Amino acid sequence: GNFTVTIENVSQPIEVNETGSKLLYITQCPDNVEVMQGKSKTVSIAIGNNDTETITEISISVSGITSSWASSGEISSLEAGKVKKTNITFTIPKTATVELKNVKITVTGKSGSLVVKDEKTLNLKILPDEDTKATIKTMYDNYMSQAIEINKTITRLAKKGKDTSLLQTIFNDIWGKLTAAKASIDKGDYFSAFINLNGLGTKIDLANKEIEKASKAYPLWIYIIIAFVIILVLVLGYLFIPTKSQEGEEEYEEEYEE
Repeated sequence: GNFTVTIENVSQPIEVNETGSKLLYITQCPDNVEVMQGKSKTVSIAIGNNDTETITEISISVSGITSSWASSGEISSLEAGKVKKTNITFTIPKTATVELKNVKITVTGKSGSLVVKDEKTLNLKILPDEDTKATIKTMYDNYMSQAIEINKTITRLAKKGKDTSLLQTIFNDIWGKLTAAKASIDKGDYFSAFINLNGLGTKIDLANKEIEKASKAYPLWIYIIIAFVIILVLVLGYLFIPTKSQEGEEEYEEEYEE
């Protein structure tokens, strides 16, 4: 619905418009933008005026990323019923992390004393440059060699009768990520490869800790034997240790014989 909020405690009251049919609106904005590390990319947005009068003091802001990463063109005012285009340029530092960021574009203006605005969101994908691609390939090779050694250790521990169930689960997760990363690298999709490899070092550290615990633990068959012995002792105790009722019957029989 349409309603107006008046903000007091200022030199002049300001009315903020919140309406289903926005007076100032973003009519064109990309959903996805891809920019490589160390590069810039300019995208176009269009702003419309649904009001019956000119909207002034228009400003465009970008949030969700470092402020220096984005700059926009200027539209100072917009006549009633008109649409204007402007640009937003994304400049990504070479040191930026390869990731997907959610970015919000906000357009604000004034229709008389009424503050009007609109927002749109887009996905900003920061792609790896050639140096980072080489790092990702090295990262994959390093993690793969560690995973192969972990798998050999799991096999060796299992042959010794150690419980490797948890370790195997961790390894399967690692191997799945490595397989997906390799498929992405083969296709030249180093962004997806990095997403799969990111955090894999922590999982490998966890696997190595589980290897240490499994190595120190007794073989599984030891616990089976201990459990069997305990059960056997309980059964024998039940069979051969007389109960109180049996002891009473024996005493009664002795008294009767006397």
